[in-house]
Amino acid sequence: MAVELTPQLRQQTEQTIAAVREMLITGNCPPNLYKPQCRGCSLSEVCLPKETEKAKRRLQNTVDC
Repeated sequence: MAVELTPQLRQQTEQTIAAVREMLITGNCPPNLYKPQCRGCSLSEVCLPKETEKAKRRLQNTVDC
């Protein structure tokens, strides 16, 4: 299946690449929130949404004390 690379698609692709580069450089990545569909996800062990949320709560509790 061929995908036509229109000027709009090219611009969107370049913006997405720039946003990903910025996230990698700054470390400011979007949160990996747990959702019901996470249970069947093959990336669940890499993403670890529940564990990340628990760690954030523990860190916040430590800072608040």
